[in-house]
Amino acid sequence: MGAEVVISHFTRQLNVTFLYIGGGCRFFFRTSLAVNRIFLMFFAACLVFQSSIAADIGPSKPVFIANAGQWSGMHSHEAPLGNGTVFFMPGSLRIALMDPEEIHDAHHQGRMDSAGTIFHFHTLFVDFPASHKPEAQLGGIQADYPLYYYQSERTITQYSYSELVYKDLYDGIDMLWHGLETGLKYDFVVKPGADPNQIRIRYQGAEQIRIHEGRVLVQTSLGDWMEDRPYAFQEYGRQRTVVPCRFRLEAGVLQFEFPAGYDPTRPLVIDPTLIFSTYSGAQSDNFGFTATPDIAGNMYTAGIVFGPNFPVTPGAAQDTFVGNTFDPSVTLRFDVGILKFNPSGTNVLYAGFLGGSRIERPHSIIANDAGDLYVMGSTSSPDFPTTANAFDNSFDGGYDIFVTRLSSDGTSLSSSTFFGGTANDGLNSDGSLQYNFADEFRGDVFITANNDVVIATMTSSPGLGTAGVFQENYGGGISDGLVVRFSPDLATRRWSSYLGGDQTDALYTVKEGLDGAIILAGSSRSANLTLPGFGYQTTPQGGSDGMIVRLLGTDGSGITGTFLGSPGDEQIYFIDIDGEGRVYANGTTDSTLVTRGTNYNDPNSGQYIARFSIALGNLDWLGRYGSRSGSPEMSLSAFVVDLCNNVYVSGWTGKIGEGPGGTNVPGPTNLALTNNAYQTSSNGGDFYLAAFGPGMLTLQYSTYFGGGTSYEHVDGGTSRFDKRGLMYQAVCAGCRGNNDFPTTPNAFATSNGAAGGCNNAALKLAFQLESGLGASFGWQQPPNYCVPVSIQFEENSRLVNNTSFFWTVSNGDTSTQSNPVFTFTEPGTYSVFLRISSPNACNGFDTLRRFITVYGPPEVQLPADTCLCLEDGFVLQANIPGDAYAWTGPVISTDASVTPTESGTYKLNLTDVNGCMGDDSINIVIVKCFEDFTNVITPNGDGLNDRIRMASSEFDDFEMLVVNRWGQVVFRTTDPLAGWGGETQSGIQLVEGGDYFIRLQARFCNTRTIERDYPIRVVY
Repeated sequence: MGAEVVISHFTRQLNVTFLYIGGGCRFFFRTSLAVNRIFLMFFAACLVFQSSIAADIGPSKPVFIANAGQWSGMHSHEAPLGNGTVFFMPGSLRIALMDPEEIHDAHHQGRMDSAGTIFHFHTLFVDFPASHKPEAQLGGIQADYPLYYYQSERTITQYSYSELVYKDLYDGIDMLWHGLETGLKYDFVVKPGADPNQIRIRYQGAEQIRIHEGRVLVQTSLGDWMEDRPYAFQEYGRQRTVVPCRFRLEAGVLQFEFPAGYDPTRPLVIDPTLIFSTYSGAQSDNFGFTATPDIAGNMYTAGIVFGPNFPVTPGAAQDTFVGNTFDPSVTLRFDVGILKFNPSGTNVLYAGFLGGSRIERPHSIIANDAGDLYVMGSTSSPDFPTTANAFDNSFDGGYDIFVTRLSSDGTSLSSSTFFGGTANDGLNSDGSLQYNFADEFRGDVFITANNDVVIATMTSSPGLGTAGVFQENYGGGISDGLVVRFSPDLATRRWSSYLGGDQTDALYTVKEGLDGAIILAGSSRSANLTLPGFGYQTTPQGGSDGMIVRLLGTDGSGITGTFLGSPGDEQIYFIDIDGEGRVYANGTTDSTLVTRGTNYNDPNSGQYIARFSIALGNLDWLGRYGSRSGSPEMSLSAFVVDLCNNVYVSGWTGKIGEGPGGTNVPGPTNLALTNNAYQTSSNGGDFYLAAFGPGMLTLQYSTYFGGGTSYEHVDGGTSRFDKRGLMYQAVCAGCRGNNDFPTTPNAFATSNGAAGGCNNAALKLAFQLESGLGASFGWQQPPNYCVPVSIQFEENSRLVNNTSFFWTVSNGDTSTQSNPVFTFTEPGTYSVFLRISSPNACNGFDTLRRFITVYGPPEVQLPADTCLCLEDGFVLQANIPGDAYAWTGPVISTDASVTPTESGTYKLNLTDVNGCMGDDSINIVIVKCFEDFTNVITPNGDGLNDRIRMASSEFDDFEMLVVNRWGQVVFRTTDPLAGWGGETQSGIQLVEGGDYFIRLQARFCNTRTIERDYPIRVVY
């Protein structure tokens, strides 16, 4: 059987609030995010009755619902989105768009039910030319809650489903729709033997449709619908091979095309990466610092705002810009600005300020399971807002650390506290640990399994440690690392510890281990710093060294720690923990940090990823990535290890303001990119996003992301990935009033609102990696595939611990070795099947089937043994073509054919196109059958040319006839040596002069018979 072809594609989520007109009625859907319900109202020409539906459909993930009469219209199913709906009809669908601002204004002005209210809308009709127009069918997972629709006197109960399919849309092709948190995705499943060139997609009702940079833009009066550029690959199991793929647009109809072709025996998947990207839209200059998701897929960003023109939502906990008002002579005024976006980036769920009368910056944010947002940063404002129950309401001077908890709707400060001493706290103020722009504002906040809050930062203040911790007292130098554990309400400090020596030390990141240990990382320049336990490196190596420390979560006492350094400078900016508790580190180096244990490595590059054992005693592997410049090439901003140990990194290139006169210096433009990169070129000031397979064995995805003019960056802070591999990145975008940062259609703000300034942009990217065990194998190339042959198979799978192997060959052979040898004795095509499994794998097992063909020897067949007349000029040639020939016997030759001239055994060894050899031989007896003679005789008795002798004496049977021109036999003999001298049969007289024919018949070698005719003239 052949393999299915899967063509998969994402559509952008709609930035609309309404949709459909049918039967003279306008149907309006409004999403209320607070109560998570969708309401339906009939209005305008349909005020005969009014009904409503209430359905618990979360706004973050579209679902599919059958139309059982609760809605009018011709559609059989619909998928309500957070801001719109798609209506599915037999073999077609409608996308109805409406102006969200009109809906918003009408709602707040109480005009929703007014018959005179007019809303502008735009409807797109999508069909599939030459399709079978099948009815849509629900599939996937059914929701565990019912939907109740009230209409007249009856109640209609329905369930929502996660998938919808058009079966046999084209011959052998199904179209499958999925609801994702980021919108809708459709797949074309092409069954074996079907032709993907059948697929056609036509948009009608658009103002314009065009292909731009590989993407399809469908322009409407209310915004654009966009199909992202396709990414195609084929698989053996889960091993991907990229296949070039692109859209083709002809006469308004879309098709997929494959410029390099594809293997029809293997699955083909066309699967683009889905991006949501938006500006803040603020008119006041505002910078991006930090970002995080919540469990619902909402995205939070925080930065600083230089004025009051920020998209503050009603009821925000702080809706007033305070800024730096303590000193009117100081022109630098800013507060923290916070935004919460819905999962599709089309709406801001809340936005507000956070700050006092001086200066504060957010370093890190994180959301708990309830959607409450914790913000950690630094402030110089004595009046920074704190709450009555806070651990510390008093500002202690210089810069203090602040930790604030905002409610999920952004309307209240649930808790907020200072933490610090008399010197600066929370600031990485020593230039020796500042390698990138805004490294001053590093640090992290983390929520533990019991909802305690832990911060990792740095301080220059003594007196902040608690008794019994790893390091109670300040170590000296410009700063020490600092870790503090609070209760969830920030009212109680559980414990706090320094981490530092007599020079500069800083902590940037914190996680919780599987055993509840608090794991911290950062950098140290202190030669006298001693870490607990016996880690991989127990002493500093020189310059600045990365450091990782495990502290007991209950009291902060030391468990174990390690340095990671070389004679140069290393930093660890991020760590993460995998499902087995191992610690991954992501940092920078400018020295000879030794790589080990990973296939992927860009030697001499300035960024690295390393994995340590749980107790930090072993360095399992370390790989470097970048442009091989010998120094750090990007500022790292986010890092995660997903559930299947894929590793994701985010960082930005370019040096902000470090050139002559404060100009920007471009970063590398030659970083490694995958074929499916979203953006393949850079101006030297873009983000670099990459995902590596488990063990950093392969680069699975990488891309640049940014505008063509601006230098995208962040001004310090921590952004995050979630454990599913979705990235949530804050960006300082469009600076100097540019609008070049790539945004998605229908994003909350598609342009930079700050004339001459920057906007805090939000970027959410789904990497869509395959994870877990990935079966893959090949085999050592033998000299040829000719039986009998033994072939060494080699698995090159994606593995985890305790992986077992089971091989099955269609000839009945099996093996549990990782690299078995199988022997094939008969020609044919064999199926080789590998199943790998492990109790430690997130996907349990994976399989791969490949086929191998072995060949028999070529069927060389020469003619049967024979006798030949030498005069025949016989050519001996093989019955089949070959790549090489070797003749032996009376003739030695490498030509395709030979002409035998001597008796003997002739043998041919032939090598065919597969490298297989075959042979055959023939015995040939070569006989000189005839003498040389002329075709004229003069039988006049002068002894010259009186007679001709025709044949030799080696015939078994012989007959010679002489025939005149009238066909009369004038002479016959059976003696091959007799010849003819013009006599008649009687032998008494001679024939008359003239033309005659000699006809010979003979047999020799028992079986060989020959017949010959010769003309001859008799002259007297």
